[in-house]
Amino acid sequence: MPVIILPGLNHSSFCPGTDVKGDIFPAEAFQDLALQLIGETVAAFLGLHTDSAQDLNTSLNLLTSKMLWTRELLAPMDDAYELEAGVNSERTDSTSPLCELAQKTEAGVAYDKVDISSY
Repeated sequence: MPVIILPGLNHSSFCPGTDVKGDIFPAEAFQDLALQLIGETVAAFLGLHTDSAQDLNTSLNLLTSKMLWTRELLAPMDDAYELEAGVNSERTDSTSPLCELAQKTEAGVAYDKVDISSY
């Protein structure tokens, strides 16, 4: 399922007047801006899925730009998952590329001079 993160918002932004338990930080955006961002994003999504959008290209462009921003924001986390366990790769073994990299770094030698093998 695609996920969009709206910058400056937290869970409480979706519940005006309520602090949602578990929100670690207060929202950066004031409530009026938060509701505007939520409204335009949800309207674009619903419009695309109900054929009621007045301008499908505008809705699609809005959602695409928000998805690209989210993807860029989460890229370091995706990279970390990839290093940790090959989550997004074709890997079928249980090795951790991050552990291999850490061992080579700790050894203080050039990466291409060390062979990490399981015995």
